[in-house]
Amino acid sequence: MSAIAMIVGDGVLADFVYEELSAQFEVVRQINFEAGVPEAVNFVLVLHDA
Repeated sequence: MSAIAMIVGDGVLADFVYEELSAQFEVVRQINFEAGVPEAVNFVLVLHDA
């Protein structure tokens, strides 16, 4: 069983984390929650550059 992660956010930090995780895992990327969270997603990580 493999987990699907979702990264919500925009900016350098979100870009970096997405690039690193997507090399090894299935990752969904969105800049906000407008589209909702897909049912297949097991883990959501919200990142915000301050």
